[in-house]
Amino acid sequence: MEPASPPRKSAARSDNRLIGCFAQMVFVALLVGILSLLGYFFPQKPGTESERAARKETVARQKEIYTRQLSLCKIHDACTFYARARSDCAVAGDFNKCLSIKLDSIDANYSLCANDGSVPGYELEMPNMGQCLVLELSDKIH
Repeated sequence: MEPASPPRKSAARSDNRLIGCFAQMVFVALLVGILSLLGYFFPQKPGTESERAARKETVARQKEIYTRQLSLCKIHDACTFYARARSDCAVAGDFNKCLSIKLDSIDANYSLCANDGSVPGYELEMPNMGQCLVLELSDKIH
């Protein structure tokens, strides 16, 4: 008969590794919390006059871009509505009257719209549908 082999300690080692990993995660979380509190109680200095001016200019430029993108989204929505109205009125007896009735409910400038609903000249700048959704949601929030 062979002698019995000693019990395996892999389960105990595995438990110790999990405890050690958990302890490391707790330590990192505490460290991040302490550092964030330090940043709260000891904020960075505002910087020089030129840094503040540059920051102010950057914020103004970002607002300008946001406003431009939002207006392009609204133009795109209006042109999509315009194309749908043109399609619906194609079978109407009086096309122009039908179009004026459908478009009367929406206050928009359709002069930029092509017949297919695109906005010629703005294809490269036009935000995609996801970007427009985010822009319109943030506009409603603010």
